[in-house]
Parts: sequence; structure tokens; C-alpha cells
Amino acid sequence: MLQTLIGKTDPQNYDQYLKEKISNVVTLFKKNNLAIDNYSVFESPKEYYRMRTEFCIFFNEDRSDFNFCMFEPNTKPKK
Repeated sequence: MLQTLIGKTDPQNYDQYLKEKISNVVTLFKKNNLAIDNYSVFESPKEYYRMRTEFCIFFNEDRSDFNFCMFEPNTKPKK
């Protein structure tokens, strides 16, 4: 069983943390029938990084398609 590393910061284990986070997010999407064929991952510096983000998924009216949404930092209401 893989040791859960998310929520901890350690520059020597950054690559493992990132792989685990990607795996968890992809699994969450699959469990909800939201397949991701192509995605991009942007690595942070290995020190002083943050392991969180906020994004939303918006479905069209008939739920046949969806889009991802990220927000501009420090905007209220969120843009």
C-alpha cells in the first residue's frame, strides 16, 4: 500500500508527492465518469511549494459536455 504523502512538504520527495497527487485526481475523475485523455502538469519549485488548488467543472445544460474553470487569484467575487 502506498504511503499517503499529500499534505506534507519535503523537497527530496517532491516527485513522489506530485505523482501521488496526479494519481488521486485522475482516480477521482474516473470514479465520476469524467475521463481525462490529455492533461498538463506544471511542476512547482521543489521547495516552498503549495500542494493545493481550486478549480470547478461546469456542465452544459444536457450534461453532454463539460469545461474546467480556474480562478484569477485574489478576486471577490471569483472571476
